[in-house]
Amino acid sequence: MLAQLTVRHPAWSKFVEFLLPERDLTAFLLEDYDDLTTFNEHVRRQKGWRVNALVISKSKQPFRAPKQIDAYRHLGFQHYISELVDAPETVLNYLCHQYKVHQIPVGDERSKELVERIVETCPEMRRFFTASDLYSISKSRYSGRTVSRCKQVPPAKWLTGAANRDAVRDKQDQLQKVRAEMDQLKERVGLKQKQLRDVQRLREESAAQRKALAEKRSSHSKLQSDIDMEERKLSHLESMDVDLDAEKRALAQAIAKVNDGRVAAVAALTDTFQKLDGVCLRKMQAEMGMDLWKKLAHDGEVRAAAFREEMNKLKNELQLKEQLVQQAKQRLDQLLADFRAEVGSHCPGDRLPPSLDKEFRPLPDTLLELEQEICRVQARLDCTQSTSTKVVEEYEGRQKEIARLESSVSQLEDELSNQRGSVAAESAQWLSSIKALIDEVNLRFQRLFRALSCSGEVRLFCPDNADEYDQYGIKILVSYRSSEPLKELDPTRSLQSGGEQSVAIMLFMMALQEIAECPFRCMDETNQGMDPENERRIFQLIADASHRDTQYFWLTPKLLDNLKFGCSMNVMVICRGFGTIASSDWQPQRTLRQRMRRCRVRAREDDADEADEEQAQTSRAAKRGKV
Repeated sequence: MLAQLTVRHPAWSKFVEFLLPERDLTAFLLEDYDDLTTFNEHVRRQKGWRVNALVISKSKQPFRAPKQIDAYRHLGFQHYISELVDAPETVLNYLCHQYKVHQIPVGDERSKELVERIVETCPEMRRFFTASDLYSISKSRYSGRTVSRCKQVPPAKWLTGAANRDAVRDKQDQLQKVRAEMDQLKERVGLKQKQLRDVQRLREESAAQRKALAEKRSSHSKLQSDIDMEERKLSHLESMDVDLDAEKRALAQAIAKVNDGRVAAVAALTDTFQKLDGVCLRKMQAEMGMDLWKKLAHDGEVRAAAFREEMNKLKNELQLKEQLVQQAKQRLDQLLADFRAEVGSHCPGDRLPPSLDKEFRPLPDTLLELEQEICRVQARLDCTQSTSTKVVEEYEGRQKEIARLESSVSQLEDELSNQRGSVAAESAQWLSSIKALIDEVNLRFQRLFRALSCSGEVRLFCPDNADEYDQYGIKILVSYRSSEPLKELDPTRSLQSGGEQSVAIMLFMMALQEIAECPFRCMDETNQGMDPENERRIFQLIADASHRDTQYFWLTPKLLDNLKFGCSMNVMVICRGFGTIASSDWQPQRTLRQRMRRCRVRAREDDADEADEEQAQTSRAAKRGKV
C-alpha cells in the first residue's frame, strides 16, 4: 500500500501514517480471492515469508463526508484525511470503508484550543486531528457520559516524502529506458552464459578424466606399498622364534585378571543397587510422611475453623455473662442503697450510726453465737406471728448468684485468654500463607500486564483491627499509560473505562487460574466492552496459556478479524433457530464453490463496468475533439 499512497504535503504524512496500521501500509494489495490464495501458497507456504496481503474490490457506493469542510473551518479544520493523499480509487474506497478517512478532519493549533467546544457542538465528529494530537470521542451506553481520549501523533516513519508528479513521471520514463537497456544486457548475458556453460562443461570433463587417472595412479601406489609391507611382515615372522607355552600362560593370566575385574564390577553394581533400594525406600517414607503432614495440616485448618467458631460462641457467651454480672452488681448496689436508706446509714466507711451501734452492742461477738441468737429470735418470731422471709432469702440467693457468676466469669476469662492465644497463632499462620499466595498472584499479574505494555499490581488489604477477618480484601492497581501512576480498580469512581476494567479483571483471573489446577476453564463474553487492540492481546494471551497447560472454552458473540489461530484451536459456530437446516444437511464444499463463483461473476461485472466507463469516456473525448 505504501507504493500506492502519495501524501500531498510532508507535514500531513504523520496523520495518515498514524491512522493506518503498519500491517496495512506494508501489505500487498490484490483484487481477487483466487490471487490471494495463489499468493499465500507461493509466498507464505513455499517461501516461508511472513508478509501481509489484502483483497480490495471496487466499491459501487461513493463515500462522501457528512459535511463540507467549510462548515468546520471556524474551528480550525482545513481538510479531511481523504483529501491529503493521492491513491487509486479502489485503495481510497478501501480506506474510506475500513478507516473512515473521509469523516476525520485535520486541524491546526486553533482546533487544539477549541477541543471542548468541538466536543459540545459537533456530536457527529467521533475522531479528529489537531496540530499534534488525535482525539477520540465516545459516549457511554450506561451512564450517557461523553468520554474523550487524546493520543499524541508521532513523526512519520514511512510516508516521509511529498508528491512530485513531474519527478515521478521523469523517473518512470528513466525506469522504462533502464529496463529496455537491462533487457538488451540480459540477452547479451544469456549468450555469454551459454558460451561459458559450454566451456565449463568441457573443463569439467577434462577435470574428471584427470581425476580418474590420478585415482588409478594413487591406487596402484597404495597396492604396491601394501604388498611391500606384507612381505616385510612375513619375513619378520619367519625369523622370529615364538614360545607357545609362555604365550598361553600370559593369555590365561590376562583372562583371569579380566574376570577378577568383572567380579569386582558386579559386586560394586550389587552394592549400588542395594543403596538405590534404600534411597527408594527413604523416598517412599518421605512421600508418605509428606502426605501425613498434608493431612495433618488440613485437619489443623479444620480444627482452626472449629476453634474460631467456638471462640465466637464463647465471646458471645462471655458478653452475656458480663451483662448478667453487671446487672447483678447493679442489683446489689441497689439493695445496699435500699438497706442504707432503711437503716439511715450515711457514715463514711460503711460504719453504723451511734444510735444503731448502741443497739447492736449487746449482741454476741462471734458468728456462731450470733447465728444461735438469730435462730432464737426467729423461733420467737415464728411463735408470735407469721412474717415473710422473702427479703432475707432473696438477699442470700443474690449473694450465691454473685459468687457463682464471678467464678464463671473468671473461668471464661481464662478460657478466652487461651483461645485468643491459639487464634493469634492460627491467624499469623493464615496471614503468612495468604500473603505468599497474593505475592505469587501479583508476580503473574505483573507479567501479564507487561505483555500489554502496561503496569499493574495486586495487594492484600489488611484492616486496622487484625481480628476483623471479614474486612480483609484484595486491591487491584492498574495503569494503562506510562505517564500515569497506579490507580485502584474501582468501578464506583469511574477511574477506568469499562473496557479497561474488563481487561484488568480478565488478567487477574488468568493470574489466579495459573496457580489453580483445573483441566478446563469456561469464559462467557469476557471481551465485551474492550477496544480491538486489548481484545486482540487478551486473545493472544489466552491462546498462549491454552498451549501451555490447560484448555479454554470461550463463549463470545463476536471475534475480531485476522486473529492468529493455532492448529490446536477449534472454532464452533452455533446456528439454531426457526428455519435453520440441520448440520447433517450442510454442504460446505458446495457453499464454497458457489461463493467463489459469485466472486468471479462480480469481478467480471466490475471489469465490464470499468470497460463501459472507459468506452464512455473515450466517446465523450472524441465528441469534444470533433467540436
